[in-house]
Amino acid sequence: MAVNLGWVLRHANLFALWHPEVLALAVTLGVLYWQAVGPRRAQLAPGAPPPGAGRAAAFVGSLLTFYVAIGTPLNLLADTYLFSAHMLQEMLLAMVWPPLVIAGLPPWLWERLLAGGALARLWRVMTTEPIPLFAFNGLFLIMQLPGVLDASLRLNWLYALLQYVLMATALFLWWPLISPVAQPGRLSRGAQFLYLFFAMDFMMPAVIYVFFTGFPFYPVYAARPRVFGLTPVADQQIGAVLMFAAMLAAYGAVAAARLSEYLGGESQFYA
Repeated sequence: MAVNLGWVLRHANLFALWHPEVLALAVTLGVLYWQAVGPRRAQLAPGAPPPGAGRAAAFVGSLLTFYVAIGTPLNLLADTYLFSAHMLQEMLLAMVWPPLVIAGLPPWLWERLLAGGALARLWRVMTTEPIPLFAFNGLFLIMQLPGVLDASLRLNWLYALLQYVLMATALFLWWPLISPVAQPGRLSRGAQFLYLFFAMDFMMPAVIYVFFTGFPFYPVYAARPRVFGLTPVADQQIGAVLMFAAMLAAYGAVAAARLSEYLGGESQFYA
């Protein structure tokens, strides 16, 4: 049965459409950020400057991205009707949200968060190459396997858990590329190009396979009403295109920035 977006919205309750618990979490994180960089800044990092407008805007953007991906009707489309909506959600959480979070927190706040303890030890291990490449790409590919995705679509708690774990591994993936904190063994620009190449290359078999496969992978999506009249195969192909385009844009932006720095004479390519 082909249906439009209005039909989907009419057949869902307010909580399923707008997820107030996700909004509450985003607002809470925003308040904690404001407290850390505002009233409590002198206590946490004496003498540290307040974040600039661009940094604050990046953090607000990360909260908006998080809520749009998980707290709006996009989430309903993703976990009930459309693989393409699911892939858009994944790309927002993996390719847009992490760079905004990393850019949004001031370096002194990152240094404070990673000063010691279990989190610092975990972070050090999970951001040491090539671990983040395998952790993110491995988890992402496993999540798209028909059996795993179908199981997560049937079990809401599993779907939510996998999304949050994916966000964590995406942070680890992006950290070696755009970390604002000086760290031993930081990737040179040349190594970053290799890192980006492998990050993209690992995903290409999945993109190609999903795009060119002529049968539906996911029984749960295939059995649902066809939103926008998309067939299951067309839905999968759109999802594959979204995955490729989002990764190409995100990784390409970093590659372009590093090349621009090199051509501008900031440092040697392999320094």
